[in-house]
Amino acid sequence: MKKKLIIVTAALLILCLAGFMGYRMWYQNTHVFVADAVYEKDAAVLDLRGQEISASHYEALKAQLPACEILWDVPFQGDRLPQTTTELTITAMTEEDLAMLAYFPDLTLIHAEGCTDYPLLMRLRQQYAVDYQVTLNGTPYPWDTVSLEFTDADGAELLDKLQYLPELTAIHFTQPQLLAEDLLALRERYPQVSITWEKDVFGVTYPDDVKEFDFSGTPLEGVEELEELMAYFPSLEKLILCDCGIDNETMAAFRERARAHYKVVWSVTVGYIDVRTDETTFMPIKHHFSVQNVHMKDFVYCEDMICVDLGHMGIWDTDWIYGMPKLQFLVLADTAVSDITPIGTLKDLIYLELFKSPNITDYSPLVGCTSLQDINVAYTNGDASVFAQMPWLKNLWVNCTNITPEARQLLSETLTNTHIEFDAGWHMGNGWRDLDNYYVMRDLLEMPYYDWGSKRLTGKK
Repeated sequence: MKKKLIIVTAALLILCLAGFMGYRMWYQNTHVFVADAVYEKDAAVLDLRGQEISASHYEALKAQLPACEILWDVPFQGDRLPQTTTELTITAMTEEDLAMLAYFPDLTLIHAEGCTDYPLLMRLRQQYAVDYQVTLNGTPYPWDTVSLEFTDADGAELLDKLQYLPELTAIHFTQPQLLAEDLLALRERYPQVSITWEKDVFGVTYPDDVKEFDFSGTPLEGVEELEELMAYFPSLEKLILCDCGIDNETMAAFRERARAHYKVVWSVTVGYIDVRTDETTFMPIKHHFSVQNVHMKDFVYCEDMICVDLGHMGIWDTDWIYGMPKLQFLVLADTAVSDITPIGTLKDLIYLELFKSPNITDYSPLVGCTSLQDINVAYTNGDASVFAQMPWLKNLWVNCTNITPEARQLLSETLTNTHIEFDAGWHMGNGWRDLDNYYVMRDLLEMPYYDWGSKRLTGKK
């Protein structure tokens, strides 16, 4: 009997074990196990809202139930928010927080007015609408600010933070305390933004796009303060400071410093004539004045001269020419000039009158005048054979000079494309004053032409 009981018990145990194993196999085939939790495999929807589900738990469950809609609350910054959340408010965010945003598929707007992590906000803007503010000069401005106005501001702060105002189109500064270099750096960094300002100079307010200032007659003790102010006007082309009481050397140094940005102009005195340093023509006799050599020292500052007529003046020094690299027309006829070395530096010179200046005995510097077309050296005393080195000449008057037969032959054989006057009866004979460049010169000087047939002044040609 006892043996039979044991057999029956064993059979029952085997049946129970088999049943358990079968049930377990069935349960395992119809459920999934994630983090000590069990879920039905064939569930169409799993509502896990209200439960503390981690992102890793959700990902593991989603991997095993790819066809199942899983409803859950997303852990975010110490809270749990519905996955259907469409708007969030943040003041700061970690990289982990940033990654969790992917679990809000309906998220469209992030309120971040209290967040100052601007690089992070720019990353968020690539996927979401983000409302935030940018603090400038202690004042917060909405991200979609279009225009700004300042007086005082931190240049470094503006340079860095303006990039976080993507809708910004204009900034205006009234009497800016910023350095000019900071304002210009802002313009260079943000070319899409119209950055303007206005600044006082001698009590008058001017916009930054002024192209010319004329402060002539304004007494100045120096140029340093004015030079600093001019840096605020990047469109400036010309600054005129005639009769301001500043010496020529100081003004010349100022001009050199400013040359890359704008032109500095002042006036110098040549004899009894005030000449602005940007004037392009000079002819004392036109004003019924005569100048002497002692008057010529400051003429060197007139660097824009194109046409100079000092014929019949009591001068012999030509060093002032070194300051006039643009000269094209030069008249030094009937003067005491002897050394013409400075003339040789004039690469744009096309017309030159040296006749009746007998102290000239060396023409060799003129070989450097490679644009020269017309030259008259009648009644001078150099070696004319030098001109054989200047095949670019169009017209050469060497009549009445001390020219040797050898030099004459050399010039005739060498300058085959040059009209040469060896035998004109006088220094302007045979049409010197009929050359085209003569008329161009007289037009520049606004002077009439001379009709050599009737020996009288006439109107323009």
